[in-house]
Amino acid sequence: MLKWTGAAELCLDGDGRVLMILQGAPEDDKKWSVPTAVTEDDDALEQAVKQEVKEVTGCEAQVTELVETKELAYPQAGIQLTVYYFKTELTDGMPKAPEGDELIAEVAWKTAEEIESLELMYPDERDVLIRYASTHFN
Repeated sequence: MLKWTGAAELCLDGDGRVLMILQGAPEDDKKWSVPTAVTEDDDALEQAVKQEVKEVTGCEAQVTELVETKELAYPQAGIQLTVYYFKTELTDGMPKAPEGDELIAEVAWKTAEEIESLELMYPDERDVLIRYASTHFN
């Protein structure tokens, strides 16, 4: 089984919504996720998150803290994934899908209630996203 390490962004707007992307190959059904980078360098997780946010939303982000770590297994694909979820704050730019990127269809802010019914790229992280949106909004 392949072992991957992921670094995922958790960013809330002023209304408590999570920044998410709708993605998939042009011929496939699109699914939602938070910006997540797969990396082989565990020492560069925060940098990987910032780079992924920039690539898929056009925004600069600051990583403020590690929020959660989750083990995800996808036996049908032969993948075991450890994902580190980082709280981020956007420091520059307005989130939007990159022009000319066939994999990113939309960038949007989603509430915990909306996340409950979204078709997610990684369904096993639904609990992380809902919990974060529900408990970190002031």
